[in-house]
Amino acid sequence: MNSVSRAFAGRYSLDVQISNEVGIPVWRALDQVLKRWVTVYLMPRSDPRSPSVISACLRVSANSSRDAISILDVIESGQITGIATISPAEEYLGIITEWVEGETLDKRILRTGETFESEDALEVITKIARALDHAHSMNLAHSRLRPHNIIFGDQDEIRVSGFGVDSAILGVDRTNGIQADIQGLGNLLFAMVTGSWPNVATDGLPAASSRTGIPQPSKVASGITESVDDIFEATQDGRLLTMKDVIARVTVGTVESVAEHASPISKIQSAAPVAKIAAPVQKMTAPISKLQNSDPLGSLKGKSKRLGNNLWQRADKVLHRVQQSEKVSRVQSSQTVTKLTSSPTVHWQGRVEDTDQRIRITIAALVSVLVFGLLGWELLTTSFQSKSDVPEAIITAPLASATALPSAVPSRTPKTAKISKISDFDPFGDGTENPDQAKLAIDGKKDTSWTTVYYKADKLSGKIGVGLLLDLGKSQDVYSVDIEFLDAGHSADVFVTDDMEPDVKTAVTLGSVAKGKISESVSSDKPLNGRYVLVWLTAIPKNDAGTWQGGITEVTVGL
Repeated sequence: MNSVSRAFAGRYSLDVQISNEVGIPVWRALDQVLKRWVTVYLMPRSDPRSPSVISACLRVSANSSRDAISILDVIESGQITGIATISPAEEYLGIITEWVEGETLDKRILRTGETFESEDALEVITKIARALDHAHSMNLAHSRLRPHNIIFGDQDEIRVSGFGVDSAILGVDRTNGIQADIQGLGNLLFAMVTGSWPNVATDGLPAASSRTGIPQPSKVASGITESVDDIFEATQDGRLLTMKDVIARVTVGTVESVAEHASPISKIQSAAPVAKIAAPVQKMTAPISKLQNSDPLGSLKGKSKRLGNNLWQRADKVLHRVQQSEKVSRVQSSQTVTKLTSSPTVHWQGRVEDTDQRIRITIAALVSVLVFGLLGWELLTTSFQSKSDVPEAIITAPLASATALPSAVPSRTPKTAKISKISDFDPFGDGTENPDQAKLAIDGKKDTSWTTVYYKADKLSGKIGVGLLLDLGKSQDVYSVDIEFLDAGHSADVFVTDDMEPDVKTAVTLGSVAKGKISESVSSDKPLNGRYVLVWLTAIPKNDAGTWQGGITEVTVGL
């Protein structure tokens, strides 16, 4: 019997059964009402676990964070129709969640056969920690984190699945939900950098253990920094008591990891022969004519650019991540721990507000070592001697290359921003608005579009808005946003912000469109700086079928 005739609760057409780790049937299904794909977990109502699963899923359904896979509905009792082998009287509990296209962490590791670099793993851990911190602020916990719960979506967006479902069906790791999540986060870090799971094989990943217990990650795989070892151990031994503690420790650990990978600089410095350092000063002098024809700093520039490029890229990534988490870091970690735990209040020992300053000082020191180390190397290994009898006067004579640079600043050259990722944004609805179509608004094609669901009025049936959130990858000056709508008649606001979940009631707008044409451009002579651009639809046109539906065919951001 084909999948079209197989349905649950008269609404969800069961399409493809999905392999899973929770031990009950899981399906991709089409919601016949909202015309979107969803995931359906089915458990016989007679299963003794069903009451606790219902309770857990109803509780976590309040978590509408974009980082978590949302529970859309809990159907306490429904029948599957269209399958002759199943009794029509059989009742099932149905858990309906978002359908997310992507690849889980365990499948990514097994498919590529490669582990994550230390800094990349810490970046992923930071994103997961923020998702968990949001859940903890709502008195919710995951309590059973595994690699299959981490989903890499389009453009490597990180989503966390299994809230409520996994722990209710398979059991919690620890009764203290916060500590279970902290420990689970450390295990995920271990898996990313080693390709194995502590103690027992999990999700197809082999077990990692030793006679004395769980080994340090660096004892299992090479190339892992000491900071990763320390963070993993801190998640396991109880040093970190809240998710905010984890975020702060990972932020500092990322800087330490960057510093550890910058060690080749010190090797360059130590490579200079001692004899050259003790050589007579005359060896560093030369006739002015020869110095004018040489360019030791020019070759230094090339070497420092090649050797320092990786350090600057890592440092820039770290600083951006610190700035994004600054709001979290400034919250006192003495904040009362939620009801999920009875652990005592924890105080940060030291000044949290100095973290960014310490990071900048560390990076500045590293770059200074790079520049001066290479300068010393260049000067010590370049021969300036000449057989000429011209007096040695380079200290008092000006260099020909020391001419002043032009002070004129070139005018801005407009360019189109590269969109790092795009997603639907529906904070005042059910949390999703055709998320699988979002990428169609930046695919460069005129015949594909992201569309809203159908509404009964142009003002989105009373909802204040819905839209698309574009991630530019880093904060940039935005001058314009060009929008190709599916039809004329849309009203929209365009926001630029550094908040990945902007508040449209208080955010600053770049501009607005009122009942606009199919093609509209929102621009400003004075740019707004931010990482995220939100195209927020506030009114949509009526279609030929007599309902209201909005749509965006293409959106581009001008810098």
